[in-house]
Amino acid sequence: MGFFDDLTSGISSATSKGKEKLDEANYNSKIESRKREINKVEQEIGKILYEAYKDGAEFDLVSEHFVKIDDLMKEIETIEAEKKKNAEMAEEERRRIREGGSRPQT
Repeated sequence: MGFFDDLTSGISSATSKGKEKLDEANYNSKIESRKREINKVEQEIGKILYEAYKDGAEFDLVSEHFVKIDDLMKEIETIEAEKKKNAEMAEEERRRIREGGSRPQT
């Protein structure tokens, strides 16, 4: 009877550890979910403050961050313009090649 008692005890222990790990994962998942919700709310707050800043409101504690956002937005606009220009140039080159023209010398 000792073998079955040991086997039952081992199974119970393994089941208990498995349940413990599952519970831990469940709690971790809930915590991460709440952190993501907090992050979303923080982003929403930031967007609201940034829009108010663009409309002329002043926020001494965060104004330098808004200026950084403005700078980054300008950089994005510049990069998007370069991207569009390069795409147009590539399309023009493909058009010339399709029409039998040669590539421009660089």
